[in-house]
Amino acid sequence: MMNQELALPVTDWRGADVLTYDTWTQIHALHRQGRSIREIARGLNLARNTVRQALRSEAPPQYGPRSLRPSVVDPYREYLRERAPAVGYNAWRLYLELQARGYPGKYEVVKRAVRPLRAVWQQAALATVRFETPPGWQWQADWSSTWVDLATGPCRLQVFTMVSSYSRRLYAELTEDQTLPTLLACHEHAFDWFDGLPSEILYDNPKTIVLARDAAGAHIEWNPRFWDFAQYYGLRPRLCRVYRARTKGKVEAAIKYIKRSFLLGEAFTSLAAANEALWAWIRTVADQRVHGVLHERPIDRWPADHAALRPRGSQPRYVLPMAWRRRVGVDGLVTVETNRYSVPAQYIGQDVDILPGPDDTLRIYREGRLIAAHARRLGRDGVVTDPAHAHGMAILSEVGAGASWRDQSLPDVEIRDLSIYERLGSEEVAHARS
Repeated sequence: MMNQELALPVTDWRGADVLTYDTWTQIHALHRQGRSIREIARGLNLARNTVRQALRSEAPPQYGPRSLRPSVVDPYREYLRERAPAVGYNAWRLYLELQARGYPGKYEVVKRAVRPLRAVWQQAALATVRFETPPGWQWQADWSSTWVDLATGPCRLQVFTMVSSYSRRLYAELTEDQTLPTLLACHEHAFDWFDGLPSEILYDNPKTIVLARDAAGAHIEWNPRFWDFAQYYGLRPRLCRVYRARTKGKVEAAIKYIKRSFLLGEAFTSLAAANEALWAWIRTVADQRVHGVLHERPIDRWPADHAALRPRGSQPRYVLPMAWRRRVGVDGLVTVETNRYSVPAQYIGQDVDILPGPDDTLRIYREGRLIAAHARRLGRDGVVTDPAHAHGMAILSEVGAGASWRDQSLPDVEIRDLSIYERLGSEEVAHARS
């Protein structure tokens, strides 16, 4: 029950859930975004009739005092409402600040006054409408780590988890590390487990997947070796918002479920035995349970999910290529295995990633974008250049030492996004060999 002393507003919606001003605002905001009543009710944990009545109301609930008895903290409530978010709703800190302002009361009174303010803040922070995706569209993947009892003693192992967003069927695997080769191998195993491929996979922001990004996601520097893997299978990787791991809440929930329902209190003779037991548990327990959100068994939703997946196909498994990171020299060249290859002149002094491509080519990337492709040279100590790159260097030579090359107008060089990887092939190789 709310504290009588605070006189917080409450509106009685004819026996439905009692709504706060913030909840009413959230309902209308989500409705303007096109969310259905069912989605809003499920996401905010409300009855559908409550959502309907809130949407019929053109104004938020009217607030009024619940007690006429004054409180010693009443003159300071406005200060508490404004100041509390800045100090993390720390009641003791606020109590000390109120004392400096002449507050004569006790700490307990301030603590009771801050408690509902903190509760509203927590509710707003936790209230997230769950977004459901169509069959076969999205999977979510993540790593976690945990201690597992093996015959050799407690061992810190990594748990790779992949969950289908529609059916909630999951794949999991215990590994010794979270390196890129292990990550890609776990993906291959998940593709085999589900017997298909989704359109997209949602990830957090580990360095094995993304090297750098801004908070808004407008600039993403993909790990080029992971991106090459994703393009090989025609996958579209997506990233959670920074510091917003709940965006991939389905896999987060699956990880907790694995740890609590399968790993807790168990011991295994080896890592291989642990994985065999994990996979058997998925088939006989995880897939067969009635899911708490969907109220259906994942295995019952799976046929529609599986039918919408892209076929695994007969293409050979992806082979992780050797990759190099190099800094472009002042001559506009990068060195791979003693041979040097040109890049557009504007990348002088910047780090680039170099990966082998099809038909014995080398592909050079800057921040996940393809900036050059060359036929790979046999032998040692050779130089391979692109005429367009050489033209850019000639312009630099004419600029002279008195001005910065970055201030000059260089010829435009096409920068291709990796999403057209499959269409590069022969056209680029022919150009590189000309």
